[in-house]
Amino acid sequence: MKKILFALVAIFAFAACDVIKQDDRFEPVGKSETSERRVLLMDFTGWRCVNCPDAAENARQIAEAYPENCIVVSMHPEGMTFTDPGTEGPEFASKEAMDYFKAFGGSLGTGLPKGVIDMKKYRGEYLNSFDRWAAAVLNRMNDTARYTLEVKADEYSYTVNAECIQGLTSSNEHLLVWLVEDSIVAPQLTQQGEEHEYMHRHVFRRCLNGDGNIWGEFLAFDFDDKATASGEFTLDPLVGKHYVVVAALIDGETHEVLQCAETEIGAAAPVKNPGFFTVTDENNEIEYKNNDTIYVSHFEYGEMVSHFNVNIDDQSAVDFCLDEERDPAFADYIYSMCVFGECRTDFTGSGHWGPFEFGQGETYPVQHHVMIPDEDLGEPQTIPVKIIFSNGNPLATMNLVFIYQYTPQTDED
Repeated sequence: MKKILFALVAIFAFAACDVIKQDDRFEPVGKSETSERRVLLMDFTGWRCVNCPDAAENARQIAEAYPENCIVVSMHPEGMTFTDPGTEGPEFASKEAMDYFKAFGGSLGTGLPKGVIDMKKYRGEYLNSFDRWAAAVLNRMNDTARYTLEVKADEYSYTVNAECIQGLTSSNEHLLVWLVEDSIVAPQLTQQGEEHEYMHRHVFRRCLNGDGNIWGEFLAFDFDDKATASGEFTLDPLVGKHYVVVAALIDGETHEVLQCAETEIGAAAPVKNPGFFTVTDENNEIEYKNNDTIYVSHFEYGEMVSHFNVNIDDQSAVDFCLDEERDPAFADYIYSMCVFGECRTDFTGSGHWGPFEFGQGETYPVQHHVMIPDEDLGEPQTIPVKIIFSNGNPLATMNLVFIYQYTPQTDED
């Protein structure tokens, strides 16, 4: 995984974004043995917090490294400067998120981002900066799983099945059930400014145990050390929305998470971003991640061609779209794009092609052909290409940097 660099940012009134020293970067902390233990990472965040996207990326990397063992939920505490929607910001803040934040020692003056792992103290603290999250998650993963938990849900109800597999040591287990919304495109402040089409992941919406009931309900186990709970809820129309139900079995006294599980609701599955796609070079040797820069140095007679392969995990329709905010002076440089072996030469302006039907697990070559006029040759320029779903949600951005190495064609050529 890549190292993440963090920079100092301006301080807001009453609170400040957490600043991580340059030496305290995310590093993979190794693999755990196969474990049934799932860990709940609560990411306290806000759309006005410029360091929070770094924390969200850190959480994504942890969940990607341990996909079967880590559940991430983003909490936006109500009443903070960082979560105030104002006139154009997203409505993510909730009183319940603030109740959790206060329960773990947070306040209006506490800097964000902060994370709580399994509602338990790590290094003597509940609220930890995100350079500690990976180690804390792995530490909890290595604990013996005493319970199994399974949750099923549709757009109207949920059912949770729990089993104690190590013998009950407590008679005070509580079940906590949350509604989470995933893959929401909305503004986010970053260190580079406001990003209008930021993908917000795992946004906590509400507790399904009842308003204000943030610690869940008592769960009674039978003589076979099994328990079942169910409930009903209502949703807004699912059009364009992706919901997840998260269940956590907690100690009713300490609130420590004993086990957790999640499930997607109905057909409106969360967009798997950016793990949904894989982009490699033409030899399938170098794998690119979201927002990676692809350097293209092959340049023949005024034309440059970028070659890469795209693999889609699930069968899906995908559009290819150029970044509409790129420098208009280079709008016509991309004169051809080839997908599925079909090349089009009208890919100019804010070009938008698709949808292309990708088969599940199949790999397709994609090329961009660029023609640069002789008079414009000079310093390297970045031409961003955005891959989006046909429903309009951005999937990934790749930056193509064309390194000008033009040599005029000779008669011998």
